[in-house]
Amino acid sequence: MRPFGTARLTPGRATGRQQAPQQISTPEPMIAIALSDMEYLMRSARSSRSSGRSERQPGCTCCCHIAAGVTVIPRVARFSVEGGLSTHTLMNHSDNRIAVKITCSDNNMYRVTPVYATVEPGQSLPLHIARITSDLIKRDRLCVNILEADGNKEAREIFKKNANTRAPASINMALEATNDSQNHHHHHQE
Repeated sequence: MRPFGTARLTPGRATGRQQAPQQISTPEPMIAIALSDMEYLMRSARSSRSSGRSERQPGCTCCCHIAAGVTVIPRVARFSVEGGLSTHTLMNHSDNRIAVKITCSDNNMYRVTPVYATVEPGQSLPLHIARITSDLIKRDRLCVNILEADGNKEAREIFKKNANTRAPASINMALEATNDSQNHHHHHQE
């Protein structure tokens, strides 16, 4: 055990001999911490960037990064029990032509046009959501499924072709029905 002890002491003795660089060597632990912090920050930034899905890795066939370039405004459609129409705008900010397929949690209650569409880069698409008259108040959702559209194929064809191979990116929209028609009558009576 004793040789180990002396071996461990020699570096200490060496640094003790050189007194001058003492000032320089003191901030070292801080720098080391800062570096490991930086590395950690970089790594977390990198992982959050990939989960942010804005940038596409080479050879990546997933569609997640596409959703980052697509917005739907507004994200919530509100209806009264009398039904009605809600209009939304889908914007394609990405550099890719996209194919869109709209699905709904209740196809009897809501009608959406268009169901299938392709949107060129920088273009927008109006979405019309219609609700039938119904006293049923429940929360439904609309799902905008997005795939990259290669070539000039139609959206329906693109979704059919990729049915088993590529999962589309999706943007969910809330469909809300309220029974506020009674409130309107109140205001009229006053």
